[in-house]
Amino acid sequence: SLQDLVAWAEQRAREGARVIAIDPVTAAVNNQKNPWDEDLKFINATKRIAGSYATSIILVTHPKKDKDVR
Repeated sequence: SLQDLVAWAEQRAREGARVIAIDPVTAAVNNQKNPWDEDLKFINATKRIAGSYATSIILVTHPKKDKDVR
């Protein structure tokens, strides 16, 4: 879940990681009624972690294979 990823990223930051990469974020389960609310919480939490621990967080997304991306 996105909450699990936030906890994982914060633990890595506490351990002193300078760069934290989550690839792919799109694999996280987000079954909320309004998933965009959970997405916003996730982005704000990772932003807070990056600022608090002076680390860089790289979030990678992958388009779904069934979509026509051009």
